[in-house]
Amino acid sequence: MAAQGLNRPIIDVVTRWNSTFQMLKSLLKFREFCAEHIEDKFNLNIAEWRDVDELVATLDPIYEATLKLQSSQLFLGDFYILWMQLKLKVQANNSDNNQLLFKCLEKREERLLNSPSVLACVYLDPRIRRLLIKNPIKMMCAKSHLRQLIRQILMLKKGFPSQENNGKGECDTSEDICLSPSIETSDVIWPETQSQSSTSLLGNLLNSIEVSPSDEESDDHAEDSDLQKAINEVECYAPKQLDLDVPIMEYWKKKQYTHPYLWSLAKVVHSTPATQVSVERSFSALKLVLSDLRCNLSPGILEKILFLKTNKM
Repeated sequence: MAAQGLNRPIIDVVTRWNSTFQMLKSLLKFREFCAEHIEDKFNLNIAEWRDVDELVATLDPIYEATLKLQSSQLFLGDFYILWMQLKLKVQANNSDNNQLLFKCLEKREERLLNSPSVLACVYLDPRIRRLLIKNPIKMMCAKSHLRQLIRQILMLKKGFPSQENNGKGECDTSEDICLSPSIETSDVIWPETQSQSSTSLLGNLLNSIEVSPSDEESDDHAEDSDLQKAINEVECYAPKQLDLDVPIMEYWKKKQYTHPYLWSLAKVVHSTPATQVSVERSFSALKLVLSDLRCNLSPGILEKILFLKTNKM
């Protein structure tokens, strides 16, 4: 191998990302070496080498996307841009492996876009917001989630406790107020004993229904005015298309005076981490701090050192 200028072959590592792809890609460099030094019964035939070629070509876009995901902490909008670029690259190749991979990506994307948090990020990202125009239901879900979120933000600013949503997005279908057809009559709690629980369920249902401020009187006109202004910003938001390489938070920082409520929402929805890069780097920093020479650090001191190390400017 040294005489032919070949490096040592790469071996697959189960716990390392893309190691199988790197092993197959390096194997292609040894095709002539294998033909010269390996017996035919142990060597790959022409069809098997062709399969390796196709598999490497299929996995190459995924390898490039994975490197970008590992390079930095991405916003959800940046992650979705990377996802769409990966889909288009995979779809451009008409091989059977690529078509199967494309179907898997589409299936995964359906689950991804069922999250109200993701839809809200796409709605507040002018680079990719047009993707929601093709799906009015997703657009309505994003607006509904943002309206609920701005209510909680305004309540927290005014010092009122926010209403819990039980971890569910507003566009989720609530199953708590539906009776199952399999419930027996004997299991039903009759009005004398269920008045309190039914009132609570009915109250939650009525509070979840969106109404215009003009439809009901408000006890706090100032709070109602702020909420209406915030909702108007959400409903009337129609930005121009931005280039894909524009940093999303720099864009919103310039809009903080013209769109103050959307600026508050953007700081919340875009703070959701799309990858675990920061967590992995924290583990790497822990290994450097807690070394054999500093193994007697107390948990409190170690936590403070890691906090300073991972949050330094």
